[in-house]
Amino acid sequence: MKAFTSARFFSLSLLAVFAFGCSPSDPPSSFTLNGRLPKAVQSNLYLLAADQTPVDSVRSNGADFVFKGNLTEPGLYAVRIDTFRKTYPVFLEQAPIRMEIHDDETYAVSGSKLHSEWDQYENRFIAPIRDELVRLYSEKTAAQAKGDTALVSRLKKQNDSVSIYFFTHRQNFITRRPFTFFNLYLLGQYWENLGEEFTAAQLAEFKGQMGHYATFARLDQELKKRTARRQATEPGQAAFNFTLPDSSGAMHRLKSPAKKLVVVDFWASWCGPCLKQVPALKRLHTAYAGQGLTVIGISIDDNERQWKQALRRHRPAGLQLLAGTNQEVKDRYAITEIPQTYLIDQQGRIVARNLEEAALQKKVAVLLGK
Repeated sequence: MKAFTSARFFSLSLLAVFAFGCSPSDPPSSFTLNGRLPKAVQSNLYLLAADQTPVDSVRSNGADFVFKGNLTEPGLYAVRIDTFRKTYPVFLEQAPIRMEIHDDETYAVSGSKLHSEWDQYENRFIAPIRDELVRLYSEKTAAQAKGDTALVSRLKKQNDSVSIYFFTHRQNFITRRPFTFFNLYLLGQYWENLGEEFTAAQLAEFKGQMGHYATFARLDQELKKRTARRQATEPGQAAFNFTLPDSSGAMHRLKSPAKKLVVVDFWASWCGPCLKQVPALKRLHTAYAGQGLTVIGISIDDNERQWKQALRRHRPAGLQLLAGTNQEVKDRYAITEIPQTYLIDQQGRIVARNLEEAALQKKVAVLLGK
């Protein structure tokens, strides 16, 4: 039972791939974005990268404006107008593209096949799902306030169904043919939640057509790093000797419990499956704490206050430490999803990971000679 650590989206700084200094003798990489405002007005317009960093600016010529440049690969940008309240996403590629902004501040983009794919995904697939999840959350909150447990249960099931639909069809967008850069773009957005096996398989599919792109190279390198990290946590490998703080700020090391069997449980306050494991770890701790077992919980919460609230509310077993933003600990233990549980023997070597409760209790008993 695992929950993905977060819905963290890939955010490539497009400053790295937006190259105004490229040679104008390379026309295949050039793009032109011609635009028209709903009326003639003197405005400053900014082309923004995915992280909202401006990468270019122009001034409108009456109602018209134009951005020109060179791309090393396509990408999602946005146009911001200083006299408007909105920004307008546009998927740039090596093509002449046109943007029309209307009186009601809606807009249309033509000339970019990748933008059409992005629009179909974002506005026809994602937007209705987002609206439905917001509606279900609102109704569930109201039902909880009224104490209507039956309705809450039904709404949770509906929420689960919508979520399953999203995950299944999102994957279909990534695998559908014919392949375009948008397939690779989506894989780059979600690969951490899709698993190594799926990502590796898709990269193999994309390599012949898109292996030259920077996004492909980045994903390929990250996948190799993740594989190496996972191999370093296989049974028989030495466990990384972390040093982390408890809720009082006192620092603790893995090797501090000398010659003890250690269960290390990675969790977070917002992770439902993690909290469901709390009773099982309490039972394990109660049964073997006096016989040589130490339980160490390591939270990856970014918010220390929420972590401490979860400690008070759920009272998890053993020594509780905070990794928070300590990326080294998460990397050394290959934490890409939680909960993750490691069993470490008296010599500091990993014996097993992610065992179910019965199997974990049995292994602990064997290693303690019980």
